[in-house]
Amino acid sequence: MNPHFKSIRLKNGDLMACTVTEDSLTLTTIKNRAVLEVINPVVFNSFKFMDPDGGLVETISMQPLVPMTDSEVFELSTDHIFTVADMRPQAAERYTEFIEHLAQVKLTDGDEQDDHQDQLSLAEEELLDMIKLDTKMIH
Repeated sequence: MNPHFKSIRLKNGDLMACTVTEDSLTLTTIKNRAVLEVINPVVFNSFKFMDPDGGLVETISMQPLVPMTDSEVFELSTDHIFTVADMRPQAAERYTEFIEHLAQVKLTDGDEQDDHQDQLSLAEEELLDMIKLDTKMIH
């Protein structure tokens, strides 16, 4: 078990997985702090539905605590923490796979943005060349 991988239950009921820099982190050790620094926090969402045979099925998905940001480190108010526990090895493995997947997506998005920026830069250069040509023709 890796004590750096933590499961945190928030007071609003959300279950969060994250990495912390301290290996002896417990609810007692954070009691007197205003904030806890968490790395790559992920929230678990649970969806329950009936399958065609009438059985109850539960699906769990993960999503970043703060989507649409490239930040990896966040300060979490300790006032919102209900409890903290070490993550089971299997859960830590799934969490790590998810974080690696997010990092890969960010890299891919960055490459695509660079490609789009290169294409825009070429289009801007062509447009500027056309403008220069038009102004020479006017004079």
